[in-house]
Amino acid sequence: ISPYMPYFNYYYDFSADTTVRDLNLKSSNFMLAFLSYTLFVYKCKTRADLYFIKSMLFFSIVSMMLSISIGILSVIPKRGRVRMMGKPSKLSLEIQCSKDSPFYFLSTSSVLVQDYFEYLLFVNYYRFIDSEPSFSIVQDKEEGIKLEDKYLAQSALNSIDHSILAAYQELQQKIEFKNTSIVAHIYNSKAFHKKEFIKVGDILLEMDGIKIKSQNQIYEFLKKKPPKHIKFKISRDQNELVINHHLNKSYKTIDQLGFDILDHIDFQMPKGIKIIHGHSLGNSWGLACALHIYFSQSKIKLKMNLKVAATGTIDQSGIVGAVGGLYLKFLSALKEKCDYIVLPKSMKKTYLKVEKRVDRKKYPHAMKVLFVDTLKEAIQILSPILSDPLKN
Repeated sequence: ISPYMPYFNYYYDFSADTTVRDLNLKSSNFMLAFLSYTLFVYKCKTRADLYFIKSMLFFSIVSMMLSISIGILSVIPKRGRVRMMGKPSKLSLEIQCSKDSPFYFLSTSSVLVQDYFEYLLFVNYYRFIDSEPSFSIVQDKEEGIKLEDKYLAQSALNSIDHSILAAYQELQQKIEFKNTSIVAHIYNSKAFHKKEFIKVGDILLEMDGIKIKSQNQIYEFLKKKPPKHIKFKISRDQNELVINHHLNKSYKTIDQLGFDILDHIDFQMPKGIKIIHGHSLGNSWGLACALHIYFSQSKIKLKMNLKVAATGTIDQSGIVGAVGGLYLKFLSALKEKCDYIVLPKSMKKTYLKVEKRVDRKKYPHAMKVLFVDTLKEAIQILSPILSDPLKN
C-alpha cells in the first residue's frame, strides 16, 4: 500500500440526508516522502541501494496516481445533486398579510450534475463562495427528476393551504373546506405494486375500509404499525377500483407506500391574504407560513427588531412534522444572525447531531432553539417573546 494513498472521510450529511464520501489527499505525505528519499540517498553506500530506492519511489508514484484515479471514480457518481446553503427568505415577500412579521423560512438550493467535470466544477465553486456544498446520488432518469420537481412545487403550494387553515383555526376563525387526497408522485411502480399499479392522479377514497380525510391520516396510520399491504379504494377516470397495495419494508414509515400524496383543498381565501409565492419547493416551509399568517392577522403588536427562522411541515389541524436538510438550514440561520429558530420537536436528536457538526469558530452567532409539536404550542411560546409591551 502506497503512503500516498488518498483517504476517504465518511460522514453522514444532514443537508442531503445521505451518506457522503469526501476525497482528501494528505499533502504532508508528499513532503515526508521527499525528505525520506533525500535521507536514504545521503546514507546510501552502494549504487544498488540507490537503484533500489529510486525503483521504490517510482512504484510509489505510480501507485499514488492509480489510487487517485480509482478514488475519484469511486467517490463521484455520474449523476447527482450538489446541494448548498440557501438564504433565509422573509415570509412577507411570499405571503402578503394585513401587517408585516419577523418570520423567515429556511431552504436549501441544489444543482443537478451529469458528469465528473460538472461535479468538480460546482463543488469547488460553491466551496469557494462558502456555501457548504454536499453531494447526493440521484438514480432517477431525467423524466423522473422532472416529475419529482413538479411534485415539490405542488407540495409547496399545498403547504400554504394547510398553513392558512391551521393559522385561522388558532385565530378562532375556522374556514370551511373540502379535501381530496391525490397520488402526486410515484417512486418506482414496479418495485412496489404486484397486480395493479397505482397511478399519478388517482384519488384515494378509503384505506382498509376507513374513509380517507387527509394525507396526514394515512401517514399516522403507517407510523403506528404498518401492515404488509393496504386495500385502497380509489377513483380513476370516474371509476372506483380496489387495489391491494403492497408496502416495501426496506423503507421506513411513510416511504413504504412508494408514492407521495397531496391534499387538494378547496376553500375560499380569507380577505387580507395575497399569495405571491416565488421559488420555494417542498413542504418544509409550512410551519413558518402558518406562524407568519397567524401573527400578521392577529391583533398583537410585534417587535420587528427580531429575526425568527422556522422550518417544519404542517397539516390543516396544526400538527408540525420533520423535514430534511436541517444542517444547511441551520447554518443559513446562523449566517443570517437570526435570534430564534423554531424546529419540530421530533427532530431533537437530529438537531443535536447537527449542533456537534457546526464549526463554531466559523459560525459564532448564538441563536436560541425552540422545539414544538403543534402550531398552538409555537404560538404560546412565541407570543410573549414577540409581543411589544409598549404597543400592546
